[in-house]
Amino acid sequence: HSMGLDQAAEVRRVLATRPVAIVTADRRVVPHLSREPKALVDAALARDYHFVTRQFYDRRFISVYLRNDLLPPARTR
Repeated sequence: HSMGLDQAAEVRRVLATRPVAIVTADRRVVPHLSREPKALVDAALARDYHFVTRQFYDRRFISVYLRNDLLPPARTR
């Protein structure tokens, strides 16, 4: 990467902090994201997060995911 940043290492570092939410966009915000960091985020979303909402903002769709352990308990009837 031209900035000297190891993208995959940075994504692993951030995910290790167990963020409350992850926000994604359908159009790139950064010029280039290699495959490994995207795969790390996709794996975390599938394993540990639940889709909350998708909104159109600033010419892109923004999706918000909340960590599974923070979801309210399911109601039983």
